[in-house]
Amino acid sequence: GGTRRDETSAEQRLVEFLAQRDALPDTADLLMMFGSDDPQVVEQAAEFYRRRGKPPILITGGRGRLTQSLRNHIKVSQYAAAIKGNVDHLSEAELIKQILVARGVPGDKIMTEDQSTNTKENVDNSLRLLKAQGIHPQRVIAIQRPLIQRRAGATLRQSLKQSEFQAWFAPTTWYHWAVDV
Repeated sequence: GGTRRDETSAEQRLVEFLAQRDALPDTADLLMMFGSDDPQVVEQAAEFYRRRGKPPILITGGRGRLTQSLRNHIKVSQYAAAIKGNVDHLSEAELIKQILVARGVPGDKIMTEDQSTNTKENVDNSLRLLKAQGIHPQRVIAIQRPLIQRRAGATLRQSLKQSEFQAWFAPTTWYHWAVDV
């Protein structure tokens, strides 16, 4: 067996491979945040909002593979007090929206897409929502945890072939929850 140091090094190499590190534009027309069970990514989304011209945010995520993990983590975290309603009945998008509002992002700047259950649906449903609302962003900063950035990026690129906007992935950090649930 390897040492913990070897395991950490291998973990870091995997994260570096899967993460997409784009040079971001100074401003964006939209922040598109994919559902995530990582609160650090939500914190970073609030920071990107403040630093990139306070663009509208679209959070995409219904009930998927990581939804219960997100709910469990919220219940034992500092974010529990920010949630209105029963955590177990809310979508990823709604949970993340409430955390962002608690972090100072105005609720009227946040749109949610809460029907998707996977990355492909996240992208397709979000593009339909934007089109239906007459929103045509040119510069989109996508936010996702590093382990899924490459897959989400490939899905976005495939779907954007018929679209006029460009997307960049915000550099987010990999975070380990401190509490096992």
